[in-house]
Amino acid sequence: MRKSLIVLATVAMSGCATLEPEPCTSEWVEWKTSQLTDSFSAQYRAELRDMRQFARKLENPSPFVLLEAAGYLEDFRTIATDFSGEIMPQLRGAIDQCGAPTEFAAAFSGFLQQQGMPASIVTWVEDIAATMDALSTDG
Repeated sequence: MRKSLIVLATVAMSGCATLEPEPCTSEWVEWKTSQLTDSFSAQYRAELRDMRQFARKLENPSPFVLLEAAGYLEDFRTIATDFSGEIMPQLRGAIDQCGAPTEFAAAFSGFLQQQGMPASIVTWVEDIAATMDALSTDG
């Protein structure tokens, strides 16, 4: 009897662990995006933390803060390039199942918001990324 309860409990728990929302619902898009970005954000945890701190310094910039900018711009470029190369193809593949386009601008700015970047930085990224999206679809 005890073995039967353990097996039943294990089956029930494994069923809960593999539940995913119904495809193409807003819950599913959020769940899928989270699955894709969680490991990516862990990979860049230190850089994202440093960029958040730097973004706060930009609110009252000093000459030293402006000198730091070059290093952070390179980190930002690396993260954006890797996000575009690693996450976007997977995200587009998942969303294509639903027949809805997914643009880099919306995906990357959403990722940055989840990482706690200030709204001013996210808006700046949205503007640049939207331009990148427009250029990539025009060519």
